[in-house]
Amino acid sequence: MNSNDVVGFTHSDGYALCNEHADYGEMLDANNESGKVQPIFAMDEWDSFPTCDHCNEPLEVSLTSDGLTYYLAMGKAGRQFLDDMGIYYDKRDCIMCDKEFYPQIGEGYNRAFCSEKCSDAYDMTIEE
Repeated sequence: MNSNDVVGFTHSDGYALCNEHADYGEMLDANNESGKVQPIFAMDEWDSFPTCDHCNEPLEVSLTSDGLTYYLAMGKAGRQFLDDMGIYYDKRDCIMCDKEFYPQIGEGYNRAFCSEKCSDAYDMTIEE
């Protein structure tokens, strides 16, 4: 799957549809004419996985760091769900502040800092 692939659609009323059910009951056509339907791309970052309003299957999108932390905080069930969705994670320690964080492969798997703030602070210590 490419990052610019459309994995579903979202409506301003709050529901999402997968590609398989996008034309279910002509919902997409009616909404698309009114301009209320927006595509969901594989590269879009969400705090949780949107699910199809018709079949309840999760759509394959990227997670924000908050979203990843949420699923990992769920314990074994959350990690299993991430594994099933193909989301890779690895617990790391920030080399600047020692805070534990979970970088995703898509956001820089080999990242050494938990935030840009720590990265910038580390750069300043090197310059001095």
